Amino acid sequence: MRRAFELNGNLLLQNFIINLIVVLFLLLIMSQLFYFGFNNSYKSIVNNEKSREFEASVSEFSQELNEMDKISYSILTNNKTSPYAINRGGYWGIVATKEIAAYMVGNSFIADILLYTCHNDRYLLTTANSICDPDIAFTLKYGYSASLKTKIDHIINTTRETVLLSPANVIGENQNTELKLSMENRLYPQRAFIYIVPSPSYSPASRSSVLFLIQESVVKNFLKKTLSNYNGYLYMFDNEWNIMTYAQGDDVTINAMTFLSKFNSLNFHLDDFDGKTFKINNISYTAFLQYTGNRQHSFLMIIPTAQHLEPINQWMHSLMIFLIIALILGIILSILITLTNYSPIYRLTGFLNNLLKLSQKPAIGKELPYISTAFNSLVNQNTSLQEEIQELSVVRRRDLLLNIFNGNLVENEILSQVAAANMKLDKPFFIVLYLLIDNYPQFELDHSDKMRLVLKKCILTKFEETLSLLGNAYVIELANPSAYGILLNIDHTESVSSKLANLSRNLITYFSDHFELSLTVGISHVYCTLKHIPLAYRQAQAASEYRLIYGSSRVILYNSCEVKSGNRLWYPVTLEKELLEAIDLVDANRIFRILNYLVQEIRTQNLCFQEVQFICFGIISSITRLLFTMELEPDSEFSELRATFVNFRFETLEQIQNQLHKLSLLACKYISIKRSNIKNTLLENILKFVSENYHDSTLCLESIAQQFNYSASYISHFFKEQTGETLIKYIDNFRIKRAKQLLRETDYSLTDILTLVGYNDKNNFIRKFKKLENITPIQYRNSYLTNILNILEI
Repeated sequence: MRRAFELNGNLLLQNFIINLIVVLFLLLIMSQLFYFGFNNSYKSIVNNEKSREFEASVSEFSQELNEMDKISYSILTNNKTSPYAINRGGYWGIVATKEIAAYMVGNSFIADILLYTCHNDRYLLTTANSICDPDIAFTLKYGYSASLKTKIDHIINTTRETVLLSPANVIGENQNTELKLSMENRLYPQRAFIYIVPSPSYSPASRSSVLFLIQESVVKNFLKKTLSNYNGYLYMFDNEWNIMTYAQGDDVTINAMTFLSKFNSLNFHLDDFDGKTFKINNISYTAFLQYTGNRQHSFLMIIPTAQHLEPINQWMHSLMIFLIIALILGIILSILITLTNYSPIYRLTGFLNNLLKLSQKPAIGKELPYISTAFNSLVNQNTSLQEEIQELSVVRRRDLLLNIFNGNLVENEILSQVAAANMKLDKPFFIVLYLLIDNYPQFELDHSDKMRLVLKKCILTKFEETLSLLGNAYVIELANPSAYGILLNIDHTESVSSKLANLSRNLITYFSDHFELSLTVGISHVYCTLKHIPLAYRQAQAASEYRLIYGSSRVILYNSCEVKSGNRLWYPVTLEKELLEAIDLVDANRIFRILNYLVQEIRTQNLCFQEVQFICFGIISSITRLLFTMELEPDSEFSELRATFVNFRFETLEQIQNQLHKLSLLACKYISIKRSNIKNTLLENILKFVSENYHDSTLCLESIAQQFNYSASYISHFFKEQTGETLIKYIDNFRIKRAKQLLRETDYSLTDILTLVGYNDKNNFIRKFKKLENITPIQYRNSYLTNILNILEI
């Protein structure tokens, strides 16, 4: 026996070593994946941080230009530096030079300010220390070429936008060599920028422009400061990607202009390199691109990737060493724990074997999988049993409440079955609510079968949870798939109607905001006996039917629907006569006005559901008689529309108005065809064509016009006249509506959804979606799923 135990121990040790090697290998792989995944993620964070620092530096340069704009505005609006004052000369000229000198105080970015004025065809150039002729100043004082002055004159005379001339256009290649001035005799021997702020005045007789001289060394120092200690390059370009100046690191091995030519040889547009990594001469570089606020100038910074990410690499190596040490310690600890606790595990397997009545025990070293399987089996058995009990309780509760609502049970029978249905009716008062999902056919179209079940479960759970704040609340689904019956058992009746109405309104708002569902709730009177619950149920149902009068997505109290008997006998004889006249005249506008007024009158009379149904039957019969009188044979479309009034499943007066409007227009169509043989409206055909082809990215106004052999302008005018919105806007809304459905009910990627709804431009789609929904598509999907999970977890 001892030998058998030793043999089993050896087998256990061998099995443990094999498993340990496998686990160690898997942990090493996971560590590497974690290392590289975290490394890439952190690189992205560092790149973003560097990009923000670069953006701040470029913003500082833009602020310097903005400061010069403010100075120029002050000079141009200062009476002491006006063209008139400078033209007077003498004392006024001295005042003007002092004013300009004052503007330069404290600004190290500006080397000199030149005020270029014209008054009565006399041109003068005023600086901080002199006033002279522009031609003389540009050539003799500053050593600039005549072509530069010509270029400045052209800019001042042709544009009102600010312009920054690079040193290459100021002194560099265009330097005036005719005068042969030595560098030390010239006022500004260094290369410099000229920032031109043209006159805002369009008057040729009197105007001023301001020129700011900025030494290139100042800009280079700014670029050098931005580049910091990196051995890289920083270039400044104009809006046409012409280089204006540059700076480079102290230890670079390639000249900046040579490096730029190699960079350009990669044949990529500069915008493509922002935050990207590439190689030149087998050295990896990272590029960052930023624009000034007005996008007139751009800055490209290229720095060595290794230098840029050196702190990260050091940190990641330290992290890797720490992970390896932690892994080794974990393995050692697991060995000690395993050897110490093997005996209890072995005894546990014996207990589970007896409990589950299994045929054999696991082999030595195979206990843990066996225990896991056994526990899973126990959990599954327990879960299945709980689900069966819960389902049985739900079925019993539904059957009991249906029998109570229909009056099939007396009080003693109800009380005897309450406990079996897991219900409590121990409070003295009862009230019934009748809940409807508005526009249920559209609800079925917008959601798949599985999603409808989930949403209906959410409605049941949320209403039962919320109404439980007032007492015992029980919600069941009724035979009508769009309806729920709710029984509420409460302690007292004080302000219960207002509290219940407020809770119901909050729930209606909640489902409207989070799930785009419209709900209507009818509320009965409060009763104090079980035998009155069927009456309360009928009252709540009758109150919900007043959705037809009051509109959907609201709470309707039965006591607000009761009408005095004297108001019941009412029929719109005059309106019916006017409607028939409008149909006979094929006057669509008049038909719309009459039906709109008819709906207002029905609301005013506060009629019940059956009375509205009777009025509709009368109006439809009159329209049918009119057609027969004119010897017109209605087709199947007319019969189908008329059948909707026989079924009479309308939820709002607006739906009745729309159907009566369609029926009236259809009658007008028959009359119009007989009189003028004109084709029916194109609207439904266009809507159908859009619904069948919205996934085609080429769908547009022109393609629809071509489909129906009309001009694009006619189709556009026609659709706007019929619907009140443009065809392009309708197509966008239709596509976004379908995209929302796919976001709710599928796990497709955003790119796949864009393809399915006919969008090519992702940014354009996100912008339109956010404008319509106030959130991005991904936020919409996450919010929708979160709301469902929050309810179902409660």
